[in-house]
Amino acid sequence: MDAGRFRDCLDSERFKDEVLKDIADAQQVGAGGTPTLLIGKSSADGNIQAERIIGAQPYVVFQQTIEKYLN
Repeated sequence: MDAGRFRDCLDSERFKDEVLKDIADAQQVGAGGTPTLLIGKSSADGNIQAERIIGAQPYVVFQQTIEKYLN
């Protein structure tokens, strides 16, 4: 990574609004850190049912959660 270009981009605040929106969206669903993954499904009326998986987890945690929503 070119540190100078990165600093220039950061200083320009070009993506500030997008980053702030991402932060707000994450806070709305209870994501307070990384990694946070939401696994779930949405219904025809737009309701979303999902579970949060926070932090590094074993494969089986992801597998079981995904299978729960596929069945």
